[in-house]
Amino acid sequence: VDPIAATLTEPLGVAINTFFAAHLTAEGNLVIIGLGIQGILCAALARHYGAGTVICIGSKPGTARNARREAAAHEMGADAVLYSADPEYKRSIADLTAGRVDAVIVTSPPQTLPAALEVAGYGAPVVTIGVDMGDRSCVTLDVDRLIFNKNSIIPVFAEPARMFPLSLKLIRNKVIDTDKLITHRFPIASPSALKDLFANDLGVIKAVMVTEAYAR
Repeated sequence: VDPIAATLTEPLGVAINTFFAAHLTAEGNLVIIGLGIQGILCAALARHYGAGTVICIGSKPGTARNARREAAAHEMGADAVLYSADPEYKRSIADLTAGRVDAVIVTSPPQTLPAALEVAGYGAPVVTIGVDMGDRSCVTLDVDRLIFNKNSIIPVFAEPARMFPLSLKLIRNKVIDTDKLITHRFPIASPSALKDLFANDLGVIKAVMVTEAYAR
């Protein structure tokens, strides 16, 4: 495996754990909240493993970053990309899935978990991997809905290397096209470049710190 491509081994391992935790059945409809690398990887896995309709939810359109991530999500397996800034996005989910959402994956911050429960279908698991290291780690949930709709919340965190062999196999076989996801490289001698990448709207999906030999 190319060393640059191999930098996605661990992130993909997390996505594999997350996707498998959803227990999505064949042709099951999946909603993924979050349009970052984890959301896009989960969309690719869902398509590879025979999902039905796959919908990714971003926060709002209009940035170079989200435009690039939206394009990548479509290329990697999403049937639709919607934005929570659109007041009609939940209705669009219902229309696209014929009212049946079989699982929800939350790769965005905890504050989006209540919305995930609102779109989850009857009995659908909600798998969440988004964290917040500040005060927004606490959210308010409608427990009545959680109980009566028979939903479950399944937290997933990190990857202990158990899925690394499968990650490498999927990368090697181009099931996961890393060229569509690794958008920026910057030399290890210029760590400030990382800050510049995210301080400016440069359409980053995944940035990789590299030695001089791979800086081009």
